[in-house]
Amino acid sequence: MAANFTRVLILGGKLARLAEEAFPGAAIETFAAPAAEGLQAAAAKSDLVLIEADALPASALESAFQTLARANPQPAVILAGASIPVASARALLKLERSDALDMPFSPQDLAKTASPLMRPKETSSCMCWGVLGAVGGAGASTLVIEAASALAAEDKTRRGCIIDLNLADGAAAA
Repeated sequence: MAANFTRVLILGGKLARLAEEAFPGAAIETFAAPAAEGLQAAAAKSDLVLIEADALPASALESAFQTLARANPQPAVILAGASIPVASARALLKLERSDALDMPFSPQDLAKTASPLMRPKETSSCMCWGVLGAVGGAGASTLVIEAASALAAEDKTRRGCIIDLNLADGAAAA
């Protein structure tokens, strides 16, 4: 039914049963009130952290998000609640892999929400260069073409695109 979570950490009491159904076979650990030291150690070993916003005071939520942001590696986080404070929603958005669920929800909803959080984060190594010729005919277009050629020769697995926006005089614009 769900992603391959092996260890799920829960902050709040009502989510344990839903997590057990959504992630069969996963080790479920529940924290009633998050203590920073214990939470950081447990979060670093967890694949997913489920936080019940309605069960914790705002100060505990803030502390939990600060602790989770420092965890290495940072686990996936789902914040669930009928009324999620704006400060908590903003803190959630700053985490690498996170989402929110409106309560009540089913184990299927939880599994569906958690599944994309298990995908590896896509990274991009694209670069964008800009060249501006000081005067017409200074060779800016030639410089760009030669630089692109040299970069392509250096790494044949990479692709590139040249866009010459000097439509009046640019050599690559024709």
